[in-house]
Amino acid sequence: MSRQLAGRYGGLKSWANTPDRSARTAPARSASPSDVTYWLARLDPDIFADATDEQRLAAAESALRAHFAGMALKSAQARARAKGAAAAAALAAQAVTQGHPERVADPGVLADVAAAIGGRASAADWSTVDGFGLDLDAIEAALDGLSA
Repeated sequence: MSRQLAGRYGGLKSWANTPDRSARTAPARSASPSDVTYWLARLDPDIFADATDEQRLAAAESALRAHFAGMALKSAQARARAKGAAAAAALAAQAVTQGHPERVADPGVLADVAAAIGGRASAADWSTVDGFGLDLDAIEAALDGLSA
């Protein structure tokens, strides 16, 4: 019998013998940062020594909201970095191909230029280039460095 089948069998058998699924998963949920009890357990006892239960709960709920706001901020920053890299690569591709038709057919050259100016996008991302305001001198310097 394979380990995968044995594991599947054991898991299904275990859940079949569990009358209260919610109670069984409660410890995992309360240990998760998405649950307010997680944040209640992490409140500083010195700061909240004289606090009421209502005040502790309000602080834990604020910590929970701050956690998710921080994750949203990091996600937005990552999307902005990815968009910026694609824009840099697009502008680099445009600069490479202007006046250098022999370079158009060489995606390796385009990738080298994009990497030289900090872009990390593929050739598929290089279709739109207007309005990104990148320093054309930096792109030319990267081109000069590649041709040297």
